[in-house]
Amino acid sequence: MITWTNALEMYTSLTKNTSASNLVFGAQTLNDSIRTVCSINGGKWPFLEVEETVQTVADQAFVTLPNNIRKVMSFRYTQGLDPNKDATYTPRMLFDSEAWERILSARLGTSNYPLFGYQKDRQLWFTPIPSTSGNLISLRGRRHITDLSIADYTAGTITSVPFVRAFTGVVASGATSATLTAAFTLPTGVYSVRFSSGQSRLVLLTNGATTATWSAPVTVAATSAITVETILGGSILTGTGTTFTRDMIGRWIRITQLSDANTGDGAWYKISDFYNSTTIGISTPYQGTEISVGTAAYRIGQCSVIPEAYQMAPIYRAAALYWNINNPNKLSLSLANQYWRLYDGGVEVALTSEYGGLIGQMMQESGESMEGPYISPLPRKGDADFGIPFYSPWNNASGL
Repeated sequence: MITWTNALEMYTSLTKNTSASNLVFGAQTLNDSIRTVCSINGGKWPFLEVEETVQTVADQAFVTLPNNIRKVMSFRYTQGLDPNKDATYTPRMLFDSEAWERILSARLGTSNYPLFGYQKDRQLWFTPIPSTSGNLISLRGRRHITDLSIADYTAGTITSVPFVRAFTGVVASGATSATLTAAFTLPTGVYSVRFSSGQSRLVLLTNGATTATWSAPVTVAATSAITVETILGGSILTGTGTTFTRDMIGRWIRITQLSDANTGDGAWYKISDFYNSTTIGISTPYQGTEISVGTAAYRIGQCSVIPEAYQMAPIYRAAALYWNINNPNKLSLSLANQYWRLYDGGVEVALTSEYGGLIGQMMQESGESMEGPYISPLPRKGDADFGIPFYSPWNNASGL
């Protein structure tokens, strides 16, 4: 991942200008370039899809969209708050204003079953108007892009990951509760607990207490050792000398990889949970070797939503704009064109009509419909001596 601090460093390196005024210009053009990349192809990038939930208000014809959603693509309506148990269906999303006006003219009134939805600015409107409060609406839409501005954070060290604890004894098959060997130190709440048997359960843990309870009985006996994870199963990291904050949720963390014991795996993980100034959760399980009583260096950074392989694209575009605008001479024009080609092949400035560079690669990847193994070409000389192509004209659909 390229953090905001890294992006500014790369920009100043490509422009060969470390002045304060250029940093301001670079910050503006980098954020503009991220939005530009996200707007290519009508903004229909898979990485921009996001889902959020809101609740209905009785006799109110609309709900306000969460700030994370720019445009609603579709939505699901649940008669209640549990989509796994309550009836859920998909009303029709309208994108044509004239069609919406015709639907409104039918005066469908109020109902617990809205049939249509239409987005107006930052609101999603319904007809019929919901007659019940508290029903769940799951919105699927395009992500709203916000400016990056926060410098990397590296204070202190990571001392442990994952969050390992223990019960006072073995966990018998059929158990729905156990006792911790020491009082729980994180905020009271539901956590995903992984037992030594490999089974996981959602467990209620109480700050300052040793009680642990869960609903679904374990079906396999386990030892006293457990791993406490975020409610969605991500790992929990503990640091020392840190001042983690809630607004770090959504940023990325990398624990530095070294050959020494108790160091990280060098991979980036998205921060999903905040517990206190020394403890945070990541969205996926930590894949490196367990860190215990460590002093591992780390970096927390703000990163763009663009996939990691293509995060240089807005930096190339910002550098191209710099050489185009600030130094309009032959040398700088040559440099500008070089960066335009690295960015999108030169489409934006009419150097070519076909996408290339990183944007071309990203468009090619997003256009793939499926993943599959690489199959090397086979010779066509004959099926007796050299084999036959994987698909020959006489093959049926299975390739046989």
